[in-house]
Amino acid sequence: MNFNLVSQQADIKRILLNTKSKNRLSHAYIFSGPSGVGKREMAYYFAMMLYCHNEEPCMTCQNCHQILNNEHLNVFVISSDTKTIKKEQIVDLQEEFSKTSNVPGPRIYIILDADKMNPQSQNSLLKFIEEPEEGIYGILCTTNISKILPTIVSRCQIINFKSLDDRFLARTLEEKGLDSKTSSILSKLTNNFEDAIALSSDVNMIKIVELFDDFLKINKASEAIIYQIKNQSFFDNYDNLLRFLNILVVLYEDIISLYNGSLDIHLKGYIEEIAKYKNYITYDDAKKNIELVYSLIKKLQSNVIPKNILTNLFVNLF
Repeated sequence: MNFNLVSQQADIKRILLNTKSKNRLSHAYIFSGPSGVGKREMAYYFAMMLYCHNEEPCMTCQNCHQILNNEHLNVFVISSDTKTIKKEQIVDLQEEFSKTSNVPGPRIYIILDADKMNPQSQNSLLKFIEEPEEGIYGILCTTNISKILPTIVSRCQIINFKSLDDRFLARTLEEKGLDSKTSSILSKLTNNFEDAIALSSDVNMIKIVELFDDFLKINKASEAIIYQIKNQSFFDNYDNLLRFLNILVVLYEDIISLYNGSLDIHLKGYIEEIAKYKNYITYDDAKKNIELVYSLIKKLQSNVIPKNILTNLFVNLF
């Protein structure tokens, strides 16, 4: 888990801490939002918040350590490696919480990917939520709240998680050992930390980063023709071409930012390369190029042949 994600959801963290200090915690919460934005980390943070003796979870004391390692007797985590969370898992939870705990303090259950619960498991959970016992708190993490029964949703406090800031994601990826160029590109293709890590080892994504490097070195039509012929087969793949076009949009946005006197660009790993590339095009060209690339993305999504898209791109750019 990456607890830096908790700091990116500062509003939620503050709300939970304040609610706890005022003794107004709800008996059940739904953490809703895109995957990889810190819902799981915040759920563990919530559990530590109830047991750590510090004002905020220290993550180093015995209680925090046990919770982080799924060893705390009063914290029950449900997840599934399959497509379904089964009724038996919810029944096990209910049976566990019906027993007297050997450890004093509140009891917390966390259901990861709660939208994976089948109808039977959701109905079983509903009975558990309908009659909340004092000192029991539940957190349901989901990327698709519409798949959870409305009767469950109505009995929970919903907390919506925001998407990650791309600059934060890029910094976090660098801290995980990725180079600055790859990190800055991945942060614009996804706002999901886990997806970004997975993409970083994808052979096609690695190739796209290499091809973007090569693209920035093109400064005349003859070089563009050679580039297109050499890489046509790679860009015949829909996903490869779409990702490349999306990177070009960010490139021209950054060039416009440079023309406007701002150094706060998104592709920070390419500051020198973009500054050099800027010498080849005017401010108006950059604006036209963004419009061109956006139009080609729409055509690609409308099933226009990738080869025609690529030809249209290079004919108009160079």
